Amino acid sequence: MIEYLDSLDKSLLLFLNGFHNPFFDNVMWSVSKTATWILMGAILLYLMFRENWRRGVLVVLGIALTITLADQISSGIIKGIFERLRPARSPEIGHLVHIVNNYRGGGFSFVSSHAANTMGVAMFIALLYRNRMITLSMIFWAALVSYSRIYLGMHYPGDVLGGICVGLASGAFVYWLYKCAENRWRNVKNDAFAEISEKNAKIMTCGIWGNLLITVGVSAFLCFVA
Repeated sequence: MIEYLDSLDKSLLLFLNGFHNPFFDNVMWSVSKTATWILMGAILLYLMFRENWRRGVLVVLGIALTITLADQISSGIIKGIFERLRPARSPEIGHLVHIVNNYRGGGFSFVSSHAANTMGVAMFIALLYRNRMITLSMIFWAALVSYSRIYLGMHYPGDVLGGICVGLASGAFVYWLYKCAENRWRNVKNDAFAEISEKNAKIMTCGIWGNLLITVGVSAFLCFVA
């Protein structure tokens, strides 16, 4: 059974990794980098503190704890247990995997820390604001970053799926801690989710998609001048 799932995972990786061109090479390379999303992060933090700075402090701590928890579980625990080589370094299929900028990655593959971290943040923010626009945008962002790891040959689909599960669990757990902390801070019973105005929800959503459009635009420019 394990051998079958491993074979299926490799076949699916080669299928998804096979759809590539110079434009998407640039896009996915950029999408996979944390620094690419600084603008989005800055807008999110600004709006969090603008709505309520006291709650903003808790939210920032919650996001930091979510990332730390997801990263430690995925990289600090799970990867060391399974020690699965990255696709680009696999002696079986490594020569068939499309890589970008000759980067093959280091360490182990299962599970994807990128998928765990981004989906953890998306889950925490989605539970926090309970806003459809924000939820869909954050999930799309996390899914795109996760897919970029397959495109770049850094992770198998199974690695990404495992990372998503770790992220969802981490985000939900930290949200529960957040509710406990806010209830204790206020010393009252409440729904403990952060209210956000419709205007700020739209700004937050535009920040996510705007950051993505800038990334795509820069990638297109790089292809044009190359």
